[in-house]
Amino acid sequence: MPLYVTGTIVGSTLSRFYPAWSVDAIGWKLGFLSSACLMVLAAVAICLLPKATLPRTTLPETTLLKTAGAGPTQCAERHQTPVTYIRRALTDNTLLIAYLAGFALLFTQSAVFTALGLWLSQEPYHWDSQQIGTIYLACLPALFFVLTSSVLRRYLSEIAIAILLMALIWGSLWLISAMHMSIPVGVALFAIGTYMFQTVTTQLLSSSRRVPAGVAAGIYLTCYYLGGAMGASLAAYAFAIWAWSGVVACIAITQVFIFCLIMGGRYCRRSGKRKSP
Repeated sequence: MPLYVTGTIVGSTLSRFYPAWSVDAIGWKLGFLSSACLMVLAAVAICLLPKATLPRTTLPETTLLKTAGAGPTQCAERHQTPVTYIRRALTDNTLLIAYLAGFALLFTQSAVFTALGLWLSQEPYHWDSQQIGTIYLACLPALFFVLTSSVLRRYLSEIAIAILLMALIWGSLWLISAMHMSIPVGVALFAIGTYMFQTVTTQLLSSSRRVPAGVAAGIYLTCYYLGGAMGASLAAYAFAIWAWSGVVACIAITQVFIFCLIMGGRYCRRSGKRKSP
């Protein structure tokens, strides 16, 4: 999981930095064209990578699963329907927490980065696109913390880590809002908090034995990117009306709502278990 989050950090940072830099350096047409070419190269690499790394075999799928040490339940998973897997995933309390947390996570990150670019382009900064793109390079120090996250998990529980990371995220937002000269530091701390939190949520996906990892990850990514799309859209709308403070308020309301959903779901599940004989 840390390697997946590492790829997310590098990809998201470059996707913000390179287009912003290229628009001023070579014009928007060549900038967008070069970005499209990079995406095509990445797609080609993704297509070729499995062929180069996976061993060639003609053994049936069931035989491969048994050879890998899979049990009868895992061998029979391919006979289950997608609807069955989705029902299991949506009734698993741990997976539901991961889905809601993933939604809130990218909602927060997209909202902050969208509004930050709009904010820095206005008074009193008047930054151009190159300067705004450069600020996102402050996310790269998060790579070190994500790759060494296993050390932190040895000494703290997931709940304790989540509380510390939420405090770090909101502390960084306060730093960006209150101390304008420390925006790069605030962005770096914000990136560390959000990407470390993503490492915690993605670890939850492997805790369920009733749902295949591919199904659990697919639903998680759906919720994750849905939150990102809504966060970017609502942040732009809130910034146009209420400026930066409106964006922070929008993030706070969303996170409180998600927290209430998680706590309400846990309460309902506990009440159901008490009533059942």
